[in-house]
Amino acid sequence: MTSDQYWVDDLPLCKLAASGTMSNQRNDVENPCEIHEYEDRKFNFTTNGIGLYGVFNGHSSSKAANFAYQKLPADLILDSDILNHKFNDDKEVENYIRNAFVSLEHGFLDTMDEKLAKRYQLKQQLQYANSDSEKKKVASELINLENSMSGGTQATIALVKDHKLFIANTGCSRAVYCTFDDSNKLNVKQITNEHNLKNINELMRLARCDVNIEALCHKDYIYERNGMFFDCTRCIGDFWLKKEAKTLDILKEATTPPIIADPEVHLHYINSTCPSFLILMTDGVYRALQNATGDDECNSQIAEMILLEFVRHDTMDNVCQAVLQKIADFHRETYLRIGKRKVCTFREDMTLLIRYFDCYTSNISNQAFDPSKSQLANRLKQTMYTSTRPLRLKTISNISTISDNEFLMTQQQSQTTLRAPTAVNSGEYDNVERTTANETTVSNTINFHEPYSRNQYEYDSDGNVIPYVDFSDYSKYLENLDHEKRVKFEESLIVKVDLEDIEEEGGTEPS
Repeated sequence: MTSDQYWVDDLPLCKLAASGTMSNQRNDVENPCEIHEYEDRKFNFTTNGIGLYGVFNGHSSSKAANFAYQKLPADLILDSDILNHKFNDDKEVENYIRNAFVSLEHGFLDTMDEKLAKRYQLKQQLQYANSDSEKKKVASELINLENSMSGGTQATIALVKDHKLFIANTGCSRAVYCTFDDSNKLNVKQITNEHNLKNINELMRLARCDVNIEALCHKDYIYERNGMFFDCTRCIGDFWLKKEAKTLDILKEATTPPIIADPEVHLHYINSTCPSFLILMTDGVYRALQNATGDDECNSQIAEMILLEFVRHDTMDNVCQAVLQKIADFHRETYLRIGKRKVCTFREDMTLLIRYFDCYTSNISNQAFDPSKSQLANRLKQTMYTSTRPLRLKTISNISTISDNEFLMTQQQSQTTLRAPTAVNSGEYDNVERTTANETTVSNTINFHEPYSRNQYEYDSDGNVIPYVDFSDYSKYLENLDHEKRVKFEESLIVKVDLEDIEEEGGTEPS
């Protein structure tokens, strides 16, 4: 984590929002550890009735995310036009946000001018070096300089103004809006789209840039650096992608810039008649859960985790951190339990931000807020609400011989439930309605207006089944046996299995 202080740290925070963070982790070692510095950033500010929230997923370094963290608030909520409400309609606000992203991009790349001049100087020195030792020294300095010019960031921000949500994103971070209405339906809508090679609209845009789409899709990523694969088609910064795209074989035929910073901007109206909340998360959050469960539809799972933590914690920060801890623990547990699959060998930095809304708190964004006493939490407590979608995995006997794709398919078809760490009771969906590609409506089996019936088992606070089998007769039987009979009895319980050596077919494990 960074300890640097910035001027934006003094801006007033919105008390109805909070965030949690967790550094990346490598699992395939005895002691799980980070493999790079924490590169994400986030902010949560409010002033003059305007709220600004954002998450930034840095890659290759934290420089671009840091730059965005400092510049966007100045451009968006400290600008006189925004503060004085000079915009005539929503389209002007959307265009203003787009221009702020473009300005951010230009500003960051302009910081490279001095390094570009130094790079040119070092290349000249390398060309005219008189000795091998001098060439080695200059080459090393040049490599370090070029590495320091690496790095970009994906960005998703939300500007809250007059009961409207203006959401802008570039890259693969997500914005998800959730409402919990009087009929006990959890409506989960993903507002943003990922800008990557799975997005057909992005592939069509790249095709218009004369990029070889067939070759790009076959490769399945744009470039690799230090073992990390980059597949995003939009980002802020990343000098090598923007200024020297021609040096990459996969992009060398492009006639216009293929990797851009321009955001998609969406307008969404806040539902003021019932409790709701906005989720902003970097791709490390949902991808960790996707890799652990094999289920791409993970927004509802994350939304329900948030709901259940609302009841348990008195600060929003603790809610966010508890959700991230559950995801991280489940990712790690999956790696250890399911044959140490490569898909869960590593997870990226995770940053989660939540902004809560309801009709009673819409105008108190600078006051203290206790989520466990919120309108939403009170309703959950009254109904003993439980999770409707348990995390599911399948135990696979021959897991060492199947591919990662087959592994993910078997996870999706699984009927065996493994408990997520600190999970609560889990029931089943009563009704799931897919309203759009990015929207899910979940109806709990428990209705607000119907009496609650507990499952047949009792659970402790960590979600474990409380022991309910009486072993007293078995214990008495063992106590009455003499030593010789007891030894024979215990030996009879040992399962004896004769196994022949197994010779596995096929080559190496897929990458």
